[in-house]
Amino acid sequence: MSERIRAFLAVSPDAPVKSALADIVSQVRGVGAAGVALARPDSIHLTLKFLGDISKPQVDSVERAVTVAVSGIPELNLTLGRAGVFPSSRSPRVLWVGLEGDLDGLADLQRSVEEATADLGFARERRRFSPHLTIGRVRNGARPEETRRAIEALIAAEVPAAVRLDVRSVDLVRSILLPSGAIYETLAKFPLAGQADA
Repeated sequence: MSERIRAFLAVSPDAPVKSALADIVSQVRGVGAAGVALARPDSIHLTLKFLGDISKPQVDSVERAVTVAVSGIPELNLTLGRAGVFPSSRSPRVLWVGLEGDLDGLADLQRSVEEATADLGFARERRRFSPHLTIGRVRNGARPEETRRAIEALIAAEVPAAVRLDVRSVDLVRSILLPSGAIYETLAKFPLAGQADA
C-alpha cells in the first residue's frame, strides 16, 4: 500500500507578514485566553485548496496540473486587512486576519487551482472562497469570558496595513499532525507568471 500524505495548496506569507501576525498573536495571548488555541506565526498560510490524504501518484498529478493552472496568472499584491471571527461573534470558532488589495486576482488564482484539482477528481469546495489568515481556533469547552477577551484583543490589535503580502507562487504543503499541533512541509512551489525565471 502506497504512502498517503495530508496535503493542501496555499500561499505562504513571507517574513514581514509573519512578523506582523506574530505581534497580533502576542496581543491576543496577552489577555490569558487559554480556551483559544493560537497558531504559530511561522505556520500561518493562506489556504487555496485542501486536498486531504493523497497518494504519491496524486501528488505528481497535482504538481503537473497546478504548474499549468497558475503559470498565466500575474503576481498579486495584497496587504493585511481587518480582523474578525468565523462563523459569527455569537458562535466564534476561528479567529482570523483578512486581506485587502488585488482580491479579484486572488479569487482568479483560487478558481484556477480549484478547476485544476477538480479535473483530477477532487471535490469542489461548496463554500464561497473567503481569503483569510487563521491565527487561532476556539477550543471545545472554552469559557465564554475567555473567548470574549480573545476576540476583543484581536479586534483591538493594530493590523499594519502597510505590510504587503506579495503572492508570487502557490505551494503544495504537507501537513503532519502531531499531539503538539500540525507541522508543515513545503513539497513544491508553483510560480505565477513572470516568476519562473526570477
